[in-house]
Amino acid sequence: MIKLPFCAQVGALNGLVIGFLFGTWQYQKCCGALSTSELAWMILLVAGIALLVSLFVLCVLRRYTFASVFIGTLINAVLVAVVVVLTLNAIAPSPSSILLGVVIGFLMGLIVGWLLCFLCGQRFTPSGTRG
Repeated sequence: MIKLPFCAQVGALNGLVIGFLFGTWQYQKCCGALSTSELAWMILLVAGIALLVSLFVLCVLRRYTFASVFIGTLINAVLVAVVVVLTLNAIAPSPSSILLGVVIGFLMGLIVGWLLCFLCGQRFTPSGTRG
């Protein structure tokens, strides 16, 4: 079994939360279209909720310090929220919006988390190797 990198784990958690929340919202507001400003506020709202859930899991359950995980989790939550909300908004709302939101959120969160791990691993290690 493959052990996921830390950023990918956090991205997957953020994606699940964001996908579930936005999918639930789409399910309730089945045929309503969002304006650009409403979409931006929705991204910030679900990113904030996902950030709080991730910080709770990391700080309370996994015993990381707040200062060591806040910035990385914030960047991860905002990037995942942008990708997931824009992807789900492009897909028409349907009765299966919640399930679609969770699946797409998980996959997009995993991809964004892996990309963040790759970028941080390449940029901040002295020899340029992943570590």
